[in-house]
Amino acid sequence: MNVSSGRLRNDDVLPSRPRSYPLPRRFVYLELIVISLISALVIFAWVPAILSIFRYGTVLASALRAAIFLNITAVSLLLFHLFVKNEQRRVQFILTDEFLAYKSALGVKKIRLDDIHSVSLIRFPVSCGVMEVKSGQGTINVPLILQNISDLTELMEEACGRVAGVRSVPQATWRRIHLLSAIADDAARRASAVFRPLLITSLAMLPAAVFIGAVYWDMSIIPLMLWSMAGLIVPLCVYATADIIIRVRGTQELDGQVPRHGSIDEKKVYAWSGFAFFLLYLIAGIVYKALVL
Repeated sequence: MNVSSGRLRNDDVLPSRPRSYPLPRRFVYLELIVISLISALVIFAWVPAILSIFRYGTVLASALRAAIFLNITAVSLLLFHLFVKNEQRRVQFILTDEFLAYKSALGVKKIRLDDIHSVSLIRFPVSCGVMEVKSGQGTINVPLILQNISDLTELMEEACGRVAGVRSVPQATWRRIHLLSAIADDAARRASAVFRPLLITSLAMLPAAVFIGAVYWDMSIIPLMLWSMAGLIVPLCVYATADIIIRVRGTQELDGQVPRHGSIDEKKVYAWSGFAFFLLYLIAGIVYKALVL
């Protein structure tokens, strides 16, 4: 890519064919909460109806209506979740050798690379951020959580470094952008790897909590349902805590350098986080049992 009067000319630096950067495949926190809630609604919806059979020999009409209502609610949540996932897939950031574009259900917004006049970083807590790209045609905010975001930010730095208007972007800004991008790529790898085990563990917590509460603690039905549903989020709390620790420590240890996979003992972080939260959940259950019984 050559520069003439601050204008870009195509060569091999940027892709001649559009390169797409969609949103992450998994939003672990949101998806686990929704799936766990749907599962709990479906399972517990039929508990009063089943209990009425054992106690009265028939299904009470009120229990049946409640079960049907809760199952309709669960199906509605599932359909809304699938709709949001479908809309999520339509959101993409596209880079070519001429422009950066943002594509969504509302349309496409483009800015020419040779019209960019500033690039800045908007930081958020826990190693997250947005790369703000401004031009005479408008502004595009690129969230540093996109799939393969490191590839996009590296190409953007190369392109901006050859445009007279944005050569003044401090190298420290690009270094922080690359650091956050690498952390996001690493977080996406972890999210993809742990999603299924987290989901299975969350769903397994439900019968385990019901068994402990009913057999060993002799809880009545309402306290048992509440305590069991609380158990659904324990694996998510384990993951969230470990994820934050890995992100923060990765940033601190490398002191501005792009993190490399394996710099932190992730298994140990997950193990200690899991031990702490499961112990806390059992202690909370004992206290809860003492208060409600």
